[in-house]
Amino acid sequence: MDAVTESIWELIRENADHRGIWVNMRRLWRALSDWMLDAEQFSEEFAELEEYGLILTFIDDEKTQIVIRKSRWLCPHCVNLVNELPSEHMEPCLERQRKLAEIRR
Repeated sequence: MDAVTESIWELIRENADHRGIWVNMRRLWRALSDWMLDAEQFSEEFAELEEYGLILTFIDDEKTQIVIRKSRWLCPHCVNLVNELPSEHMEPCLERQRKLAEIRR
């Protein structure tokens, strides 16, 4: 996960309701309005967060709603459910994957 995606993830978490599940989209869009990203770039960032299993995005009648999933996400490299931030997991995970690839040769 790159720095932009991770920053958006932090903003999403900050704008969640008291249960930490539903995101207040009005507050989130206000917080994101200063960013120099277009709608397509936001869609790509949200898609990446969905790929990691961190959020679910619902779009109906041109209204978007985001739900935060449990803190676990599926790592696309080791295919494990992970509880830590992707930035904390990726480097050691990729190193383990390199070592495993060497052993398998």
